[in-house]
Amino acid sequence: LTEMETAAVGYSHTQLGGLLLDWWSLPAYLVEACLYHHVIPFEGRMLPREVIALIHVADFYAWRTVEKIDRGPVAEEAITLFSLTEKELDDQVASILNRSDFASR
Repeated sequence: LTEMETAAVGYSHTQLGGLLLDWWSLPAYLVEACLYHHVIPFEGRMLPREVIALIHVADFYAWRTVEKIDRGPVAEEAITLFSLTEKELDDQVASILNRSDFASR
């Protein structure tokens, strides 16, 4: 997706988002989270890899849950960083989504 965006408009959504966040003077760690959540292996200078991987996981499940779009598997590195299997990660997210205090939002 990011390669198609870059070919079509010259920027990926992560680059454009990072540029806007920086332009709006938001903290550098937010800019970095935006820039690197699709870069695998996860990299960053300010944020630990685990934080960027967690943002990647949140992005993946947001698309799957809200938009009903399956964008392929979660990055294997994210699963490994959290010492989970893909099924365990799916089960953890399902557990959160099924909690009554979460579902009522």
